[in-house]
Amino acid sequence: MINFRIIEANLGISRLRLIVFLLIVGIIVSIVTIRVIDMQILNREKFVKLAMVINMAQQIYIPAKRGTIFDRNGEIISLSDEIIGVFVIQKYLPQNEAQKLVVLSKLSAIIDKDIKVILQNIERRKWDLYGPIFISEITKEQAIKILEKQGELPGIVVDTTYSRYNYYPYETAHLMGYLGAISQDEMKKLSEAYKEIYHSSSMIGKDGIEKVYDRILRGKDGKLFRYIDAKNNIVGTEIAEIPVEGNSIRLSIDIDIQRLGYKLLKNYRSSLVMLKPATGEIIALVSSPSFDPNRLSIGDNAYFLSLSTDNKNFPLFNRSIQGTYQPGSTFKLVTAATALKNNKWDPNRSENCTGALRIGKRYSMIGRYMVLLRI
Repeated sequence: MINFRIIEANLGISRLRLIVFLLIVGIIVSIVTIRVIDMQILNREKFVKLAMVINMAQQIYIPAKRGTIFDRNGEIISLSDEIIGVFVIQKYLPQNEAQKLVVLSKLSAIIDKDIKVILQNIERRKWDLYGPIFISEITKEQAIKILEKQGELPGIVVDTTYSRYNYYPYETAHLMGYLGAISQDEMKKLSEAYKEIYHSSSMIGKDGIEKVYDRILRGKDGKLFRYIDAKNNIVGTEIAEIPVEGNSIRLSIDIDIQRLGYKLLKNYRSSLVMLKPATGEIIALVSSPSFDPNRLSIGDNAYFLSLSTDNKNFPLFNRSIQGTYQPGSTFKLVTAATALKNNKWDPNRSENCTGALRIGKRYSMIGRYMVLLRI
């Protein structure tokens, strides 16, 4: 028991004041005790997650597997394979340029990739501070080495992703197209509805079938929250959304005919289109010279530069749909077939073509050479 008379006599504090003081202390201690019990026992998980968010929460997109592309007979033309990749997140690289180069040099040595290429990849996406920038596919051994030196490599992330693989790259390059990281301009052009589908880390179709049917093939990426502390150590992860695999599509293309077409044309600057007259289906569409879209899909920028600066062969130019050509002699097949069908022409008759068309008293040249037409 507290002897208030002794306290009052020695300290000069009245009994009422002391009771009020003790009451206040008791209330404060009770509130703190209740709060500690609530945080440490009753709602521990809630406050652990909240603490993680306060430290740092990274929203990471989990890439969805892209749909497979088949030919008319069910043969696979293009599919997605899971790979191990190394990524750079600019926001978490050292801000000091010298320190940043040290980190990237260590990465370059581990994955055996020229540091200039790594810097070029980062420079092209300098607008995207938080998005993971794909640097290269790596082996399990290289991934282990990076993870072992994680403390020396801030901003470097190892994760699984998908790589697009075309089984017939040169034969179908212009038809199928290739994948590439979405650009800043492409992001700006997105409508509000599509901003839920695409994000700064998206890989999208850049040409051909991959571009035209991108929204069907791509599926929906998942979301993962990665929590890190002040020392950039991962202290927890949480999957918020599961990725949804993209839809597969079947083309009217016959890959055997497509391959034959390329085999016939590959040594020439030329194109070939084969259609089924009854339905209008495209059976083959070939353009030559061609290129390897698999190298472009993994971000081989040096290869893309060599293709885009080839001013002799223009391998990226799709001659089948982008070239403009005069119908010329190809239309003679139509008139000749009509004449033969209606018995208006003797198959053994020949006609001399001067390459000119008479209009009144004038002649208009319609060809460079005089041709002997024999049906």
